[in-house]
Amino acid sequence: MGDPDRLPSLLASLRSALDPLPAAAPPPPPPPPLQLAAVLLLLDPGDPALPLLFIERGPDLRNHPGQIAFPGGGYEAADGHLGAAALRETEEELGIPADAVELIGSLPPRRTHASQFLLTPFVGLQHRPVRLRPNPGEIADWFRVPLGELLQGHPPSTREVTREGEVVTIYSYQHGPHTIWGITAGILHTLLERLAPAPRTRA
Repeated sequence: MGDPDRLPSLLASLRSALDPLPAAAPPPPPPPPLQLAAVLLLLDPGDPALPLLFIERGPDLRNHPGQIAFPGGGYEAADGHLGAAALRETEEELGIPADAVELIGSLPPRRTHASQFLLTPFVGLQHRPVRLRPNPGEIADWFRVPLGELLQGHPPSTREVTREGEVVTIYSYQHGPHTIWGITAGILHTLLERLAPAPRTRA
């Protein structure tokens, strides 16, 4: 369980650790062959543990099948801005209405080398109880992990790979039966480093 007395300070730290939200306007197109995408790191401040939502992607999806991820997906022109894309995709995948979420900041965009997305992570707070309704065509499972538990847990394992001439660090976190790795672990690592800037990796 999380510490109820720590929740306000953890929330304050979270808000100060994030980048400002990008402008609510159509984003510039990325360089080919990249496509724009957005994901949502959704936390529930109604729970003292401040849990963070993860999904397990369906096994038959074209991109990243079976991987642990954050809800989200590709940007569409009708979205108007990247934050709206993250909210729309989250509603399509899990049935969480956009008006139940407050976006409070973002993290630096990341490139997914396998699927060629330029992906912007958004952080949001869920402000009312919502019954999750996973889309069976996209979501195999979902789970939440308390943010404080992630901060205090074992550091990730790492390895370096070279992709298109660029050395990339691959992070991997283990939470119970779930292995969080790849782009999701990289985003998580950035968030945790900003909240608790200290060495958190092991060979």
